[in-house]
Amino acid sequence: MEARLRIAFLAAEALPYAKAGGLGDVAGALPRALAARGQELRLILPFHRAVRAAAPTLAAAGAGRIPFQPAGAPAAYRAWLIDSAPGLRVIAIDIPAYFEREGIYTDPRTGKGHADDGERFLAFTLAALDWLAGQGEPVDLLHANDFHTGLAPLLARRHWGGNSVLGGAATVFSIHNLAYQGLFPLPLLGRAGLAPHEAASGSPWEFWGRLNCLKAGILGADLASTVSPRYAEEIGSGPEYGHGLEGVLAGRRPPVVGILNGIDAEAWSPERDPHLPVRYGPESAAEGKAANKSALQAELGLEPSPDLALFGIVSRLVHQKGFDLLAPVADALLALPIQLAVLGTGSPEIVAVLEAMARRCPERLRLVPRFDEGLAHRIEAGADFFLMPSRYEPCGLNQLYSLRYGTLPVVRETGGLADTVIDLDAEPEQGRGCDRSRRRAGAGAGLRLPGSVAGRSPGRGDPGLGVLRAARGAGHGAPARHGPGLQLGAERRRLPAALRGGPVGAARRRGRGGAATRGDRGQPGPGFPAASRPGPLTVQGRWPIHRASWAGIAQLVEHNLAKVGVASSSLVSRSARAST
Repeated sequence: MEARLRIAFLAAEALPYAKAGGLGDVAGALPRALAARGQELRLILPFHRAVRAAAPTLAAAGAGRIPFQPAGAPAAYRAWLIDSAPGLRVIAIDIPAYFEREGIYTDPRTGKGHADDGERFLAFTLAALDWLAGQGEPVDLLHANDFHTGLAPLLARRHWGGNSVLGGAATVFSIHNLAYQGLFPLPLLGRAGLAPHEAASGSPWEFWGRLNCLKAGILGADLASTVSPRYAEEIGSGPEYGHGLEGVLAGRRPPVVGILNGIDAEAWSPERDPHLPVRYGPESAAEGKAANKSALQAELGLEPSPDLALFGIVSRLVHQKGFDLLAPVADALLALPIQLAVLGTGSPEIVAVLEAMARRCPERLRLVPRFDEGLAHRIEAGADFFLMPSRYEPCGLNQLYSLRYGTLPVVRETGGLADTVIDLDAEPEQGRGCDRSRRRAGAGAGLRLPGSVAGRSPGRGDPGLGVLRAARGAGHGAPARHGPGLQLGAERRRLPAALRGGPVGAARRRGRGGAATRGDRGQPGPGFPAASRPGPLTVQGRWPIHRASWAGIAQLVEHNLAKVGVASSSLVSRSARAST
């Protein structure tokens, strides 16, 4: 029996301790799923003020000095054990001068990021690595996420390459949103223990005269991944999605791998959801949805009408999410027989438009400008449609929650939305949502609603909504397993080949003495178990779905790490790994 893999997972946020976006969902769910599969996880995040309030426990787990900090800068840290479960320890790195603040990323005084974001996330990364290096238990895999910890793979190799704990660790860097790159003045490299000449043009650190933490993660890790197959293609295809890094991404070898996110099927289950006034299952979906809709209308002060189509929005209200498109169509929207329940914060300009619409028609639109996990669940359960007009969407989770709760997502064909939502118009027998394609609508064409709603009353006799209700009932329960499994079989075949192409993979291949297996074009390599290549499943004999939950992603990660020799039975010697 193989021993556990020891995985260190670094992230700036994680549910249920602190959340601002999709990274928090991933960091809260994936480590737990991996631990449930028998791996040993340390989830490490900053000790935000919100974390202090949400921590189930608080036990001292160590202290130290942050290396390379200049005189006068915060240099001491403490580590706290804030939660634990079988196979999982959650560690918060406490640097009060940097993280004892309201919010996670945004300064409430300015509505923007903090002026010292470069210093504070670098300090967190260095402190996390310093803490890990002193634990005595070798790390098999270091998994960094987004720009906040993008320097971790390079810094671990540079400063802890000979360390018995970190020196042999393989590294993975996951891109959750390429637009947020962590651009800071180059002198920050001094606080990372690097010399000025290392920021020369073309280095993994430099981007048009600035330090780019996301670029460092992409080029510094053994494997770079992102959160959907379509987004992996998009970000390397050109400037529309590449945000200046399209050349870096297109030229990276091995290429960036897209693995679709999943959902926490326990936390997001209408049959067990503690946030809902009425729980429901596949056999009671129509009644349960109607009851939750009525309760949501009452909670938000909306007109209590079952015949008004209720659209839900739970999102950051920013340009990326497409909600600036509401302004030119505000009058048209309010003229339709619909309601909008909006939960989120973001751009002051977009918030102002929504506030103005709510003042004009308070019985038709309600904006709740805060984060509220319980209300997010009630919106998913009570809404008829869920609106996601994103310009780009790395993966998106709310469309998966919507499918799970029997709510039809209205999306644009981009990123993970294209990977997960099948359009009812294009495929009436397979569809489970409304895809407002960018090819049909375009980013500047305003917001188009489904034909089943626009221009006619969505009463109980409406044939369009009748189709959607049928789809909702038949597809209920499918998204519990929906998500990463859409490409699970293909990624299981492709990811080992990607890892084997890297320098650490090559060293492991030499140390193991085995030949690389195939996989670059989706062909199964030798020894790949046929039974673990999932095909379509069916729900109630009609709706094709695929395996999908964080347990599926955990199995994917575990399988591919074993294939490249990270499992204990096939590890090369740590000294050989450290020498690479």
